[in-house]
Amino acid sequence: MDKYVKSIKNSLAEAIDFFRNPRKGERERWVACEFLRYLIQDLDIEDIKESKQEPIDVTYKELEFQIKEIQSEGSRRGKEYNDKYKAITEQTEPSDLLEEYSPAHISINDVMPRLIAELQRHRTKKYYNLTSDINVLVYLNLKDTTYNNIEVDYTLIGEEINNWLSVSVVTNNCAIVLNCNDSALELLNTNVGQLHIKN
Repeated sequence: MDKYVKSIKNSLAEAIDFFRNPRKGERERWVACEFLRYLIQDLDIEDIKESKQEPIDVTYKELEFQIKEIQSEGSRRGKEYNDKYKAITEQTEPSDLLEEYSPAHISINDVMPRLIAELQRHRTKKYYNLTSDINVLVYLNLKDTTYNNIEVDYTLIGEEINNWLSVSVVTNNCAIVLNCNDSALELLNTNVGQLHIKN
């Protein structure tokens, strides 16, 4: 097998392993790390800890997060990696693995209806509306999508975000604290409404 092809197959195997259930805590810690890198210049990732105490998934010093992932419609965790892994054989050539990448550049406002609907479902089905002391961090994991630096239109959001202690979002290229109530920690309060875009 070609060395490049073999390295791709090994990378896919690592990705498949990363998405297995036993590594859920590690994935949630990674999401929190990605988010906090936008807010903290000299972030020490050792301060980001997994939590086994519901509803907390991850802690950073005094800050506690519940992690919620939103995927593309119809997406199944790890399935694409599995399919690509199985498709690689001894006969696979490097050129067979080339894929065109042309992400859609959209406003964060375009995904707000879906985000808010998912938050409402998460709150009512999992927490029976008892979310006023939960900092929810949403990982918006939509395939082939990046986000433009456009001001958030709060008229699209409604009252759902007021049901949480705070609502924050991180994507593949940006992060934002959408809302906090008065008792949320300063790190979140001082960043409300600021869309941080990766350079």
